[in-house]
Amino acid sequence: MDDQRAGRSGLSLPGRNEELPVSTRIFVDLPVRDLAAARACCRALGYRINPDFSNAAAACIVVGESIAVMRLAYPFFRTFTEAGAAP
Repeated sequence: MDDQRAGRSGLSLPGRNEELPVSTRIFVDLPVRDLAAARACCRALGYRINPDFSNAAAACIVVGESIAVMRLAYPFFRTFTEAGAAP
């Protein structure tokens, strides 16, 4: 990496002059029928649940420094899309 790019505070996108902030996070939303079982499974696999983004309808499973999988109960997941979700 050249010295000019090494000093940047964010990630640049190919073909663009703008930068993404270092604090960019990725959240992947996945519906689940049994949220308690999904939480237990993820804990058993060694993943941490972030309580800041979790509640009775969602569990935020931390899979990387800036990547999380949101396990969402079906009724809550349906509120994210007009297309709905199969039960």
